[in-house]
Amino acid sequence: DWVDREDLDVGPVHQISVCSGPHMQRRESRKALKAELKKAVDEYVNDLVEHPQAAFWLGLDEEFIRTNLVQADNLFDEKIISPSFGVMHQSHALVEIGPQFRDQIETSWHQFHAKGRLVVMGLICAGVFGVILALFGYFRADTATRGFYTGRLKFVTAAAILALIVAGLMLARSIPWLWI
Repeated sequence: DWVDREDLDVGPVHQISVCSGPHMQRRESRKALKAELKKAVDEYVNDLVEHPQAAFWLGLDEEFIRTNLVQADNLFDEKIISPSFGVMHQSHALVEIGPQFRDQIETSWHQFHAKGRLVVMGLICAGVFGVILALFGYFRADTATRGFYTGRLKFVTAAAILALIVAGLMLARSIPWLWI
């Protein structure tokens, strides 16, 4: 009764019916079913946390989905007789997503965001510390040369601060999960 059914909420459990599509061999059908399960759960997770790549960043794998969200009695294999190709195999699975899994996903997503904010703060603090070091280096060198090279030292210090800012921005842009 759940094969080819629309998504349905049964109490606190959300059910998703997933189909592999027709394949020549049962093995191919099961392999395609795993990929379709991953796609369906990824889509659900992305909708749950309202971000188009959340499932990618949280790293849900096919084995986790198969063992935790699909019960053994919610798998169904069928043979379809096609006039063009003959006997075809098609696999179905019913994914049941309960409140525990939703809580786990939301907690993981919040932790992921917290980690990103922590890294951003660390980069900002490192940049501020670098600028302070450059300024103290300037003052120390200016004092050591008794002001003889003040113009050159100002230029080098400004260039060093600018290089620190550019390097920090390039480093931050190279970490894609910081910008989620």
